[in-house]
Amino acid sequence: MHAADPKPLVIAHPPDAIDTYRALRFGIVLVVGLIAVAQFAEWLADGDVSTSISASFYTSVHGIFVGALFAAGTCLIIYRGNSDIEDSVLNFAAPCSHSVHGYGDPTDTPTVWTCSTS
Repeated sequence: MHAADPKPLVIAHPPDAIDTYRALRFGIVLVVGLIAVAQFAEWLADGDVSTSISASFYTSVHGIFVGALFAAGTCLIIYRGNSDIEDSVLNFAAPCSHSVHGYGDPTDTPTVWTCSTS
């Protein structure tokens, strides 16, 4: 009797897991896009453009900025990297994002550029 040829081990990813990772990736892009839309809306309303993204902490889009950073940081925790190193970097970046959104840089005053039509 001959032993049957061993079949290679194939790890199949469940469709639900693949859908979850795709939704998570889309969510991160959506959150970053939300910050851009908020900045654009502020420019339309006030005619001012912040000189840096962190200056958003001191503007009328403060709530959106803080919420978006918190949501992006949470997505980074949930997302699993392709390697242990990538996963560790993502897990380190998430609390950094959570700490940044809670404390605005006091040296980054809300300096703005004013757009004039003249």
